[in-house]
Amino acid sequence: VLARDYSLLRDNIVSLLIGRAAKDSAAAAAASGLTTSLPFVGAFLGLFAVSGETIYITAKQLRLALLIGAIYGRPIDFFARIGELLPVVGGAWGWRILAREAVGFIPALGAVAKAAIAWSGTYTVGKLSQRFYQINEQQINSDYREYIEAEARHLAQQAALDCLKSKR
Repeated sequence: VLARDYSLLRDNIVSLLIGRAAKDSAAAAAASGLTTSLPFVGAFLGLFAVSGETIYITAKQLRLALLIGAIYGRPIDFFARIGELLPVVGGAWGWRILAREAVGFIPALGAVAKAAIAWSGTYTVGKLSQRFYQINEQQINSDYREYIEAEARHLAQQAALDCLKSKR
């Protein structure tokens, strides 16, 4: 409510929303990644965990995009804004494929890799949604998109490294 009336608070509120959603997504991905390391039942549980994680993170990202739009004065109506939200769903599947591959390449650290990818994906969705509404729903240029994706990867890598260092 404050963000709608006090435009100076928008960026701060959006940053808080993005941070929370990214952290929640990373936690869900890490938990899902841990199931594959369980002896005997890991592969079986992993199937359910990955499906649940995908649905949860995609829903989290859609909610984030809807809330950011609302902060910029757009209606919180999924069906009225479905055209804006479809790229979030498409991107979510791409991020999940990348996460699945990371777990296959790095079995011992798969949960950390999945968490970093989920964090990056959610951060990217949030920042690109913010930009989309800041520029009045015009197309975001590819240079800005690449910048945000690089920033997300860098921040997620730093967080993953910090996490690994703290466990030593």
